[in-house]
Amino acid sequence: MKKALVLFGNEENTHNLIKSCIYLKERFGYSLNAILVRDVMTETIAVGQGLITDVSYPLFVEDMLKIEKNELKFLIKKLDEEKLKIDLTYEVGIIKETIREYMKSYDLLVVGKGVVASDVLMDVLKENYKATLIIGEEELKFSDIYIANDDSVEVNRSCYSFMNDFPEIKEFISIQENSDEENILDEYITSKDKKVEIKKFSNADSLVEFFNNVEKNGVTIMGNLSRNYFIEKITGRSGLKILEKAKMALYIG
Repeated sequence: MKKALVLFGNEENTHNLIKSCIYLKERFGYSLNAILVRDVMTETIAVGQGLITDVSYPLFVEDMLKIEKNELKFLIKKLDEEKLKIDLTYEVGIIKETIREYMKSYDLLVVGKGVVASDVLMDVLKENYKATLIIGEEELKFSDIYIANDDSVEVNRSCYSFMNDFPEIKEFISIQENSDEENILDEYITSKDKKVEIKKFSNADSLVEFFNNVEKNGVTIMGNLSRNYFIEKITGRSGLKILEKAKMALYIG
């Protein structure tokens, strides 16, 4: 059975993240566990910047514990309301290190995207050596599966991971630069008895417009969130800067 770890705490919309978990469980048979981590780096940074003194430190910790207790109660209530039966673990530590250790037992990490791609999320992505699914504005439905295809080793690896994680998916839309060059990834996916529709873009405006108007509950497969060479080549900006506002989910293998 495929196993996914769900990280709560970064998401803008907890409801969408929970609904997406239910979808993964019911549609693809994933076994799910959830985790909420109290990030001790918050205290470390505050102390290092002189925002907390020896006198105020106990009060700071007390306030943080109250916030986290309320956050935990809210999450338990939401899980109960959505009728998602899932084991929820509460940990204290550095988030990226905690997730790295927990992922030894899981196939997929599921996280919610905040208003922006936070430093915490980026740290987790850099440390995670398994696939990551970042939920977008809407609950997950896999309406369309896009590939930000620069034909790199990184996106090839992500597609390989995706096809292993979701073998039921048979159709993909390959988004790529307007070029006559051979695209090995398209051929590779086709050789696996999958269907690939190719969409080519030659300028930034058309590409940005495309990503702004695709189905919100689709998924885009990327090789690397912080630097996607295809998008950067066309727009002059990194994949992160374009897709942190994307409406759909992101999959990084």
